[in-house]
Amino acid sequence: MIKKINLFALIALATLLFACSSDEDKKNPLTITNDIDQMVGWVQHPTIIKGDAHSGKYMIKVDSILPYGLGLYLIAEDFPTKIAKSINASIWGKLTKLNDSISLVIDLSSKGQSITYNSSNFNNYIKKTGEWEKVDVSINIPKNLPLDATLKIYIWDPQKTNTTAFGDDFEITFIE
Repeated sequence: MIKKINLFALIALATLLFACSSDEDKKNPLTITNDIDQMVGWVQHPTIIKGDAHSGKYMIKVDSILPYGLGLYLIAEDFPTKIAKSINASIWGKLTKLNDSISLVIDLSSKGQSITYNSSNFNNYIKKTGEWEKVDVSINIPKNLPLDATLKIYIWDPQKTNTTAFGDDFEITFIE
């Protein structure tokens, strides 16, 4: 008798769960997140530092000595190029001094040639030094993207200014 009740309860629960799922749930984009703390112990990179992170204890530091921050690097065959039409990347950023050089970069390239590129300047989002603000950047994925294309997302200070930028809590979303 107990087995019949448990089986009935399991079937009822499964029916309820599937009945409540909508088409919207099935269209959820693929999202990759990294709060930098996940990298500690896996990767030794000079831009990962311990400090006043947005979440956790670790963050990325970019300055005049290390103008490229640790970022995401994926080959097209490893992300959903068949279903995704665009990519949105965000990071929580903080500056020691307002600066119009430091950006969050998203780049798709193949064989050393950029296919599509976009960047968002930290100053467009961060209006006060020492405070964390979310920085976003997006690109459209071109049709017929070569499978050897690489996706790179990172913080960059091309002018190697005397400002220090910090980044934490990457979120990369592949949007249908």
